[in-house]
Amino acid sequence: MHSTTRRCCKTNSDLSFERNDPGCWGSDILFQHDNAPVHTARAVTDVLAGYKRELLEHPRYSPDLAPCDFHLFPKMKEHIRAQRFETEEDIIQATKVAIKNVDKCSYVTAIKDWL
Repeated sequence: MHSTTRRCCKTNSDLSFERNDPGCWGSDILFQHDNAPVHTARAVTDVLAGYKRELLEHPRYSPDLAPCDFHLFPKMKEHIRAQRFETEEDIIQATKVAIKNVDKCSYVTAIKDWL
């Protein structure tokens, strides 16, 4: 199994979708992810099937269903464009700074557009 697929399975398992208590996930939850190969790998789809939740299809290149791709990521790229990073930690720190520099109204707009 590819390491990214393994991490995706572990993350999904850690979310405890099977719990139905009000403080966690309700029984009426719908689950949607993009069509990235790691999300559609057999190992991941098997894990998701075990949660017995409805899995919604996600059309490719759909700004209304992937607001981060069209609202957040382009704004983050403005802050990290043309930089070279020496280490993975440098990338993580630059990404954190970029996220903090994105105007909070952009997040609200993205979520409102998505809803």
